[in-house]
Order: sequence, then C-alpha cells, then structure tokens
Amino acid sequence: MRDESLDCVVILNMQELRDRAIFEEPTCAPKGVEEVLVNGVRAVAAGQWTGRRAGEFVRAAH
Repeated sequence: MRDESLDCVVILNMQELRDRAIFEEPTCAPKGVEEVLVNGVRAVAAGQWTGRRAGEFVRAAH
C-alpha cells in the first residue's frame, strides 16, 4: 500500500468473528471486525463504525 492510494483493508479478529444479526435485528453489526479502511478512509475503528463513508455504490448493469 502507498500513501494516498485507494486500497481497502479489513482487519479481523478470527477468535471473536461471528455474525450477530438475527431476524428481529438484521442489521446488527458482526463481532470481530476490528478495522476497515475504504479508499484509505477509516470506516471502522476499534470495532466501531466511525460514520465516515468513502466507497461508491455500484449498481447492477442488468
């Protein structure tokens, strides 16, 4: 990776990784996702969403 690059990185804690979404709460965040960088912007820090969005929605072409 280089400074100012558009890399995306996800750092997982494999011992803690699990899905916590249930039928009543389908958007509940998973456990064990420690850090997420999207286009160089920290979207998840210390397991918590930062509120920052750096990605771009890509629609299906069909």
